[in-house]
Amino acid sequence: MKRASLIILAILLSLSQISCSPEESVSTTPNDAPESAAPEPDAETADSTLDENGFKKDALPEGLSLGGSTVTFYVRGDTLESEFINENTGEVLEDALYFRDLNVEERLDANLEYFANTSADF
Repeated sequence: MKRASLIILAILLSLSQISCSPEESVSTTPNDAPESAAPEPDAETADSTLDENGFKKDALPEGLSLGGSTVTFYVRGDTLESEFINENTGEVLEDALYFRDLNVEERLDANLEYFANTSADF
C-alpha cells in the first residue's frame, strides 16, 4: 500500500511540474537582435515615473506630513544594531540604512523610533 501511494504521489508531483512549466513562446524578434534588449521608454513616460534624482517616485500624496509626530516600530532585538543605524559611520551599507531613515523622516516630517524586543521569545 505504501509503495502504491508513493508511486501515485510521484506521478502527481510530476504532473504538477509539467503543468506549471512555462510554455515555449514563438519569438517575433529577428535572430540578430539580443533577447534582453528592451524598448527605450519615451521621455514623457520616464519623466513622469522618476524623481529629480532618477529614482522611482513613491505613491504617497504630495504634501503628506505627519506633523513632526513620532512613529515607533517594534523590531526584533537582534536586528536593531544591524538594520537600524543612528549615525553616519562611513560604512557603505550602514550609511545607506542611515540615509534611508533620514530621507523617510524628512519626506514625512516624522521622527522614527525603534522599540526592540530583547527577550528570547520573540
